[in-house]
Amino acid sequence: MDSQEEDYQINQQLKKLLNSREEANIDLAFQIIKGRGVSQDLYEPLTQFILKCLHFDILEPLLILKRLELPKKELRDLPQNLVKLHQLEELNLYSNQLKDFPEVVLELTNLSVLSLSQNPLRKLPDHIRVLSLLRHLHCNRTQIEELPEGFFELQNLEVANMHSNQIRILPAALAKLENLEYLELGNNKLTALPVEIGFLKKLKKLDLENNNIQSIPAEIGQLENLRNLNLLRNRLKALPDEVVNLRMLQTLNLENNQVRKLPESIDKLQNLTVLRVNGNQISELPPGIGNLPKLQEINLFRNQLMTIPDEMAQLPNLRKLNVMSNPLSLAERRKIAAILPNTRIYF
Repeated sequence: MDSQEEDYQINQQLKKLLNSREEANIDLAFQIIKGRGVSQDLYEPLTQFILKCLHFDILEPLLILKRLELPKKELRDLPQNLVKLHQLEELNLYSNQLKDFPEVVLELTNLSVLSLSQNPLRKLPDHIRVLSLLRHLHCNRTQIEELPEGFFELQNLEVANMHSNQIRILPAALAKLENLEYLELGNNKLTALPVEIGFLKKLKKLDLENNNIQSIPAEIGQLENLRNLNLLRNRLKALPDEVVNLRMLQTLNLENNQVRKLPESIDKLQNLTVLRVNGNQISELPPGIGNLPKLQEINLFRNQLMTIPDEMAQLPNLRKLNVMSNPLSLAERRKIAAILPNTRIYF
């Protein structure tokens, strides 16, 4: 048997060990590979054992990886030799036990996507700014209380998911994130938005649900590309009139606030398809609501409406209307049913 045939036979045996799903066999395979070196024929099966490759310092199969998935591994730290994976562009560390931001990650300067969601992470390092190519950062459901200055230096950032943390303040430096398209800050401790929110011209989705925000700055109207604005469960009593300048807005969610009225010029929101204002204190709707041709769903549950505008008969695409728990008379209910015969109405 020549050496090439011998290598082939050994590799076949090693593959059997790796595929056995028995820990002892897998460890044996790694020990043999560590001793004799790794052939390219084993690269693919070895990439199924990322952590063992790192543990045994068998890095050749990993050096070409652009994406590394390490979710739910109960990791409390990361191996230092991870720094050698220079081509990594995506790193998923979702749902581990990381309390501190792994310093080795700061050496992976080609990263464009980083997920640290559902870790007991206490803070982001100021040096996160060195990840200058980062486009997606997911840190939802951690224990982060503030965003460091370096976070706002990530000028290529397009998606920032910081949902379900303990963040209390958004600084004026938010204005630096000019390429941001999706900002998820729901379920935090925010009480206000900075006026600099208006600089995020590319923003398409702004999620601020479950905070303690009492007012929205007029500069919100400068978000010319915003499609989705979620303000559910805050402490809002009114919206700024400038909100009607959000000409691309498709979904507006104001559920469970203390809003008393909607903007008179709401008909400027010509792309609006979903309007949810249930759980507020609205007693009258502006007639312009009947001039929203793309509107498909309106939720007015639990307000103080005694009537709805006759102009709503002009809504050609309205499929669903919820007016439950409003003081509507029987005659008003009959009128609503008559002017909206093709709409599913919840009384």
